[in-house]
Amino acid sequence: MFGIRKKSEIGILINPAAADNSDAGAVAARLEKLARGLRPALWISNSVDDIYKIAEEFRSKNLKYLLVSGGNGTFHHVVSRFKTVYRGGEIPPVLLLKAGHINTIAESIGLTGDGADILGRFAALVKKGRTPVLLRRDLIKIEDRYCVIFGCGIITTYMDLYYKMGEYTPHKAFEVLSKMAATLRTPSSQEARAAFAPFNGRIHIDGSLWKKKNVLGCLALTIPTVGLGFNPGARALEKPGTFQLIVSALAPVDLLTQIFRIQSGVKIDDPNHFDDLAGEMRIESKDPFRYTMDGEMYDAIYELNISTGASGVQLIYV
Repeated sequence: MFGIRKKSEIGILINPAAADNSDAGAVAARLEKLARGLRPALWISNSVDDIYKIAEEFRSKNLKYLLVSGGNGTFHHVVSRFKTVYRGGEIPPVLLLKAGHINTIAESIGLTGDGADILGRFAALVKKGRTPVLLRRDLIKIEDRYCVIFGCGIITTYMDLYYKMGEYTPHKAFEVLSKMAATLRTPSSQEARAAFAPFNGRIHIDGSLWKKKNVLGCLALTIPTVGLGFNPGARALEKPGTFQLIVSALAPVDLLTQIFRIQSGVKIDDPNHFDDLAGEMRIESKDPFRYTMDGEMYDAIYELNISTGASGVQLIYV
């Protein structure tokens, strides 16, 4: 980790593990040059623990804007640790420079171009003394971690298969989805049972038990899209302090027949499928289960409490 200690309104945090940041030193030099005149404070974070120290320095310097060179996973780790340092309160507005394998969060607010394009537009705006557009998004909170996309069940099965491909492209993502769907030609096959394995869970939504078991999957969103043209969160921005929650106990074949409705955010009217706004959820399962936060994978031991973060986050649009 290193810092360039100059008086500044902005700080740039670079994740060297992000897809476009393999030569982090060169990336740092390029971003500093693009932000010339703004005198940015700049850090390379070599571990998630580094982010706590960066956040503390960020706060002590009273920096105004947080620029993040990474993708969805970087956003998740940075926001989680900044929230801890800022004691759950408001953190500086975040500008995502789209340097990750997956940049759904940046794309969800319409950020176009690559990191250099985005930083160039931001720098030009700030140099003119103008304030960028700030878009508030609620956050989903689990323990001391925050995200905008939570999933478990079939969602994590898909993510695990996708990560095993070793190539993070839309083509590979659709390939995984197609392979999972193809297993349902023989629903009783070992492949189909593995791809669509339900978990025997108890789902409490805003304090009420959802009376369906053998849940196929859960998805919670505070942004409309999960990428790849799938926009299941049509209501995600509707009510501050909530997330859109989709919980399905549909049979796998029935879910597949509804895939285009889910893709376009059309609500499925079925007693085995929940799709509504919620403020909190608790998942209980007799077995450990996997879950994802903005693409990062975690393991839960029997119970998981999901809620809406108190203050959300402001995303910068330029």
